[in-house]
Amino acid sequence: MKQKVIEHVCKEHVYVAEDGTEFKIEAECLRYEKLCKRKSYIEKAKKIQIKDLDGTVPLGYGNNAECNYYIWYKLRDKEDINTLKNLYSKIRFYRITSFPTIICLEIYDENYDGEYWYDDDVWVTSLDDIKAATENFWKDFGYRISFENADKDK
Repeated sequence: MKQKVIEHVCKEHVYVAEDGTEFKIEAECLRYEKLCKRKSYIEKAKKIQIKDLDGTVPLGYGNNAECNYYIWYKLRDKEDINTLKNLYSKIRFYRITSFPTIICLEIYDENYDGEYWYDDDVWVTSLDDIKAATENFWKDFGYRISFENADKDK
C-alpha cells in the first residue's frame, strides 16, 4: 500500500492499493489488499482441489460433525502447502513427508463466504493417516490388509 497526498484547498490523504485502487481510509485499503491476496490463494487452491471428493468424510475419522465440511486436495509440493497455509492461517500440517500426497481439510460449514471457505480452525487428515487407521481397524479383528493403487496415473 502506498500513500499519496493530494493538495487542493486542504491536504487529503489517499491510500493506494497495490493494484492502483484508491481509498480515503487506510483500514479500507488494507482490507481490500487482504481480500485481493486471499482471492489469489483461492485460485491456487482450486487448482489442487479434488472436487469429486469434496464432502466425503475420511474413513477412520471419529470426530465427524454434521456441521463440518470436508475439502480434498492433492498436494504436489511444499508450495501447495504454503498456498493452504496462506489461505488458512490456523491450519497445521503434520507428518507430510513426501509428495504427491492427498489430504482432507475439515472446516466448519458456516465458514463459507459464497466463494470459498474462510480462515478459521482447519483440521488436516492425510490419505496416509486414513490408510493407517484402516489397517489398524482390521488388525484389531485379526486381519491384515494392503493397498494397491488401481490407477497408476494417480
